[in-house]
Parts: sequence; structure tokens; C-alpha cells
Amino acid sequence: MDLGFNKKLFVVTGATSGFGKAIAETLINENAHLIINARGEDKLIAFKNRYPDKIEILAGDITTDATISQLMLMIRDRALSGIVINAGGPPAKSFFKTNLTDWDDAYESILRWKVKITKEILPKFQSQKFGRLLYIESASVKQPIDNLILSNSLRLAVVGFVKSLSREVGEQG
Repeated sequence: MDLGFNKKLFVVTGATSGFGKAIAETLINENAHLIINARGEDKLIAFKNRYPDKIEILAGDITTDATISQLMLMIRDRALSGIVINAGGPPAKSFFKTNLTDWDDAYESILRWKVKITKEILPKFQSQKFGRLLYIESASVKQPIDNLILSNSLRLAVVGFVKSLSREVGEQG
């Protein structure tokens, strides 16, 4: 299938396992060029070794401002077609097992970094008049999953953020 991604640049975070890896491999099979991110450098290097001419790697925790800044330096002034915004979530806990620090950490690991990376990437897409943001979340946005109170709650915040953002900028391409 030709999706028209030949030599177009995409970013995929959380690219060494699960949905992130499957999406990265699909984009590579469509001859896209990728910047892939994950925390584990060994897995990133192994992935790059399979596709040396199609992948650049960025090892680091994408939920941190420092890694997001590194990503923006890698992109620089190149045209970017899209980004897959994907990472794990907080530990499984019931409400009574959580404390306020757990909630703060969950905000950092689920919502805050997605707002930050969107604020960094969106002006590029607006200037290009094109770009795609794909947020990978959880089935818990449709139906809560037991013992995932932190994820269940904050992933819905991501959905609200993305729906609101799409209404603000969707018509800009």
C-alpha cells in the first residue's frame, strides 16, 4: 500500500515496543524517514541497525523537558509530516492506595509532557500549513480499567485536550 509517505519525516515516541514499534515499522515499510525515541538506547540502536538509512534515534525519557528540547534540535528546520505521541503510564493503583504525589507524578507522565511537546511542534505544523499529531492513549478512555485510577483519570484529560485543540487548529491543515 502506498500511503504517500516516501521520504517524509515522522517522529515516533515509545518506538521500541507495542503500538509505537508497530507504527514505526509501518512507516518504515512506507519508506518514511523517522526520528524514533525511547528510554532504552540498546533497543533503539538495534532498531536503527535494521534500517540504518531510515532512522535517527533519540534515547531519553520523552516526558522530560530536556528530551523534548533534544527532539526539537534534531528536527530543526526540516519539514515534519507527523508525530506519534506515545509513552507508558503510571503504576496500577486503586484510589485508596494513591497519595497526592502519585497524582502529581501521573500528571507529569500522562498529560503535562503531551501539552509541552504539542506546544513545541504545533508552530512548525502551522508554518508548514500541514502536520499530523497522533496521541496513543488507552482503552480506559472508553471504559475505566480496575486499579488504574491514575491512568483512567488523566488519559481522559488528554482526550479533552486533544479534542479542544483540534477544534482550535484543525482547519489550519
